[in-house]
Amino acid sequence: VEAVAKQYAADAMVATVGRIEASPGAVNVIPGRVGFTVDLRATTDARRRAAIEQIQSEAARIAARRKLDVAFETFHDTATTPCDRHLQALLQAAIEAVGQVPVRLPSGAGHDAQVMARLCPAAMMFVRCRGGVSHNPAEYASPQDIGAAVAALVDFIARFAQTHG
Repeated sequence: VEAVAKQYAADAMVATVGRIEASPGAVNVIPGRVGFTVDLRATTDARRRAAIEQIQSEAARIAARRKLDVAFETFHDTATTPCDRHLQALLQAAIEAVGQVPVRLPSGAGHDAQVMARLCPAAMMFVRCRGGVSHNPAEYASPQDIGAAVAALVDFIARFAQTHG
């Protein structure tokens, strides 16, 4: 999984094995069954599918060599949802207007923007967190970064109102 994700690292692909289950689960017993999840995110559906095929092919090759069975189950597959380019440009201008340097950050995570994009143009702005940690009790955004984000959002709303008045 890691080797395949690294092949696509320039495309901002990330892959995580988030859960591993071995049965029967005793410390001194060779497992009869092992299962694990792979969360794979990419900037395009084609790259994501290609990486999944590579991972499955390699797993099948290893299983055949070891005379084991392997099975794959997809329990969640969400299409890539790009943000609206016009809204992204407005956000970039707003961030620059408040003296910050915008960073384009692909987000493969599921967000409300994926659902909203079916109804209307959508874009996202992330607030910088210490160490890049988010969705974790250790997440911390400084008051300065929060203030800059609020100022950029206010500027964005004004720009949006001017262009969509």
